[in-house]
This record gives sequence, structure tokens and C-alpha cells, in this order.
Amino acid sequence: SITDFVSRARIGTFCPCLRQKVEHLAGSSGRLSVSMASSVGLEYLSGALASSLTYTLFSPLEIIKTRLQLQHAPGWSPIYHHGFLRSLHDAMLQDGILRFWQHGLVMGVCRDFFYSGVRTGMYPRCRDAISCKPAGEASLLEKVAA
Repeated sequence: SITDFVSRARIGTFCPCLRQKVEHLAGSSGRLSVSMASSVGLEYLSGALASSLTYTLFSPLEIIKTRLQLQHAPGWSPIYHHGFLRSLHDAMLQDGILRFWQHGLVMGVCRDFFYSGVRTGMYPRCRDAISCKPAGEASLLEKVAA
């Protein structure tokens, strides 16, 4: 059960509030409820989908930013001369709009789905589990630890 795991891992030694919260959530059975698990899943999924959508929407801007940075590297000739928005326009005319999403989109979305889903979706749970204060009132140190 989850309470046995917390006891064996000595989590209560480092964070007594976490042990109390786990014992409270698990109840007398020592198991987390299905509603608790489904809300954690929904938080993860909402963070993962938000991060993946953001990556998809901002992918063209990242491509133009990278091209602008690379054109000043040794061995590269300047292609874009008029700033960011004009470079975005020129790249769309030259390469086509779909070209912005052809290379690396699937891997970038997968990375954001798994990594950022955990980071953004699970952060409030971790912060509140570490903090001994009411939800959302954690100290700076507790927020950094989460």
C-alpha cells in the first residue's frame, strides 16, 4: 500500500507534512482512491496537451529565430536582412507554410507531451504535497523543491 511505501522510504523523516497528507488521502485502507488517480491523470493530460499545443504553435517562430542566429555563424551567408517579421514572411514565401512543421515536429511534440506534461501538470500536486500550508501558499523554498 502507499502508506507502507511512505514508511519504508522514510519520506516522513524529510517531510512530515507529506506523510500526513499521504496517510490522509489513503485513509484506513492504505490505498489511494480512484478519483484521486483520475484527477492526477487529468492534471497530467491537461499539462501535456497545453505544452504540445504551445510547441506546435510556436514552432515557426523557433525556426526563424534559429535561422537568424545561424546566419551570423562562420561559413553561413546572411539570407534574412530585415528583422524577425520580415524574415518570417520571406521564409513562408520561399519554403511554403507547411515547411515550418515538417522537420522535428513529431519529436518535439512527444518531448513536450511527456516532459512538460509532468512538469506543468504535476507541479501543483508536488508543491502542495511538500508544503505544510494550505494549497497554493507554499514558500519560495517549497516551490523550488517541487
